[in-house]
This record gives sequence, C-alpha cells and structure tokens, in this order.
Amino acid sequence: MGPHQRRQALLSVKRREDADAEELELRERYEMELLPPSEDQPDVEFVHQQRHLTRWHREACEQGELPRCGVLQFMCGGGTFGSQLKGRRWQHLWGNDNAQKKYERTTKRRKKKLVHIYEESFLLNNDDAAYVHGDMLKMTRAKFRSKLDEHEERTNLKSGLLLIIITLCCSRASPASETEREEAEEWYEDAIRKSKEFILEAEKDHKVFVVQEFLNKDWVLDIIKRELPDARIVKIGGHIHEDRKRAYVFQRAEGVPELFMEEMRNRIDAYGRKSVAEALEDIGVAVPPFTRVAQGCWTKKERRDEKKGRDPRRERVTTICKNNLVMQYYKSAKATRPFREERLEPEAVLHLRSAGGDYKYVFPKFELITRKRAILGMGVSLIIGSAVRAAFERYFEPDLELREGGSVSGRS
Repeated sequence: MGPHQRRQALLSVKRREDADAEELELRERYEMELLPPSEDQPDVEFVHQQRHLTRWHREACEQGELPRCGVLQFMCGGGTFGSQLKGRRWQHLWGNDNAQKKYERTTKRRKKKLVHIYEESFLLNNDDAAYVHGDMLKMTRAKFRSKLDEHEERTNLKSGLLLIIITLCCSRASPASETEREEAEEWYEDAIRKSKEFILEAEKDHKVFVVQEFLNKDWVLDIIKRELPDARIVKIGGHIHEDRKRAYVFQRAEGVPELFMEEMRNRIDAYGRKSVAEALEDIGVAVPPFTRVAQGCWTKKERRDEKKGRDPRRERVTTICKNNLVMQYYKSAKATRPFREERLEPEAVLHLRSAGGDYKYVFPKFELITRKRAILGMGVSLIIGSAVRAAFERYFEPDLELREGGSVSGRS
C-alpha cells in the first residue's frame, strides 16, 4: 500500500468514525442492571442476623481510627480482584484456588514437581495474603475456621469485619464448555451451599460481607435466586474495552450494590471515550487500518475467519478467555480473510483489562506466558475490584459516627 492509498484509508476510517459519532453517543455505555429482591422465602438458618460491631471495632471507631476489614478470596486465580483492595481499610488474610499443573524440572533424577500456577502472581499482588491450595468444595467447616483464626492471628486483625469474595469458575456455564447442563447446575448448587456454610461459620464472631461473581446467564441467576434469596444481583454486560457478561451478587451489605454501580459509572466516565485501538497504541502496539481483534479461544484459524473479529476503533473486544486475543490484519475493508494474524502479548491484554482500575497489577519477573494468559482470561477486570473497594469504603464511613455514641448495628 502506497502513501496516497494509506492516507486515503485513514481518511476513510476517520469519516466512518465521524458518521457514527451520534450513534455512539446514544449507545448504552454502562449496561448495568440491579435486579429486584427475590420474593422467595429465605432459608431460616441463613437469615442474616443484625450484629453489633465487635469490641475491638467499637474501640477503634471511638478513637477515630479506621478499623481494617479482613479479606478472604475463594477461587481467586491470580488475585486480580483482590489486587484492588489496598489501603488502610483492608487486610488480606488468604486466597484459595485449586489450579495446579505438573511439569518436569531438569534435575539429576528429573523429578516432577507440583506447581500451583497462580500462587506467585497472587502473592505478589495481594499484600500480606497467604495462599491456601485446595478444592473449595472439599474444604470442611472446621478447616475454614482453623484457617480463619490462624491468619487473623498472623495479621493481628481484631476488627471482626470480614469480606468474603467468591469468583466461581465460569467455564462450566460457558458456551464453549463441554459440561452437560445438568452437571453444571449441580456443581453451582454445591458451590453456593458450601459458601453458605463458610458464611454461617464466620458469622459466629464476625460481621460478614459477601461479594460473588457468576456468569450472567438466566439459568445461573435462577440458581442464585433460589439458593440466595437474600442477595442483591447486579448484571453487567461489559465495561470500557470488553464485552463480559457477569452477575455480581452482594450479601449482608445493604446499599452497597447501588454504590457499586455508581462507582462503575464514575470510572467509565472518567476513562473517557478512548477506543481499544487508541488504548493499544498508547503502549506502542500498532493498529493499522482494517485491523480486527478476534477471540483467542477460537483456536482454529478457519473458525476465526468465519466469525471475523471486531473493529478495535469502533467496538469493544469480545470476552477475553484463557487464550486472550488475536489481531487480524486485512488488506482492505472488503477482504474476507486476513493476510496475517498475531496473538496479542499478555501485557497488552492486561493494559485493556486494567482500564478503570486504581492499582497496577504486575506479573512475576519470570512468569510463563501461558500462565499470564490464564490469569487474564480467568481473572476479574480491575475496574470491578476498584469499584467494589470504593463502594465498601463509602459504606464504612458511618462507622465513625460511633465516636459520637451512635451505633451501626442496624446496617446489614
């Protein structure tokens, strides 16, 4: 392509962008919906009892201090969610995940070593946290109590505040999954019931708040409404650079879902109208005219050609999976097949998923590229963690009213 043709192509792209400006302004930017409370009767045992704050928390508030809230994460992956929970308000206790991989290390005996693939990245980005490997569904109530007490003692956490974050694996409900629907439903029901066990155990001596992430599918939401009738659900269709349909479930925190949605809107507005292409160009990734971005989980090139990627100057990318994203380079707007493809580096994908986040997520220096891609595909976008942190910090503000002799025991 000569200089004149390239200039004409760029002008054509600019004219098309200008023509679509009005449509883009009218397009729904937030794609968020707070579902009404469930009409089902909650499990009597699981009804949240209003609890007074612990003595340690009350004394701290009376002295004008900010009591720390402990953070537990289940199915935490590389800890992208928890990486945004930083500051004086937060104290990470531990994260749990079952992901592991065997690989052969070159030694005299060539022994196979079991590696927990997310552990190093999780510990690097979640200050003071420990990593507890194992299957959440196989963890007993007694072991949960033991780990909770152990790490509260390790971190000297005495506030009695606890935020439990559960990001259940979405692969079983994904369209690409080979799991049968009935089997997937059974797994989700078991996972939710196990989480209820842990919540009840923690509530014996803590004021507990819960945030869970699920795939935004009707049959998944039906299970949530049936098993967690006290929960408030926020449905999200995507955010900034990515279409990612998820449901965020809040329990024991009245008013936080509304604050979360407000914080999400604030961050989307603050980020502005920068396109995917502009975001990539900011970090030195060239995006020539007629480039498209395809989902990396379409592992066969024929499948990617058939689906065709999205225009990074006008559209958000599709849901980022464990194989991340593929750049497709076309010779013209009318071309039906790309003349070249290139998989985006994990650092570029992380840049897209960091949009709207407050704290930087970093990979270990010698982390394998396959692990980086897995962390990004399975993780939560940083804007979600940041909005949750900000919402809870606003929710906690009235705690300081205790200095004037008030009580927050009426908050759920």
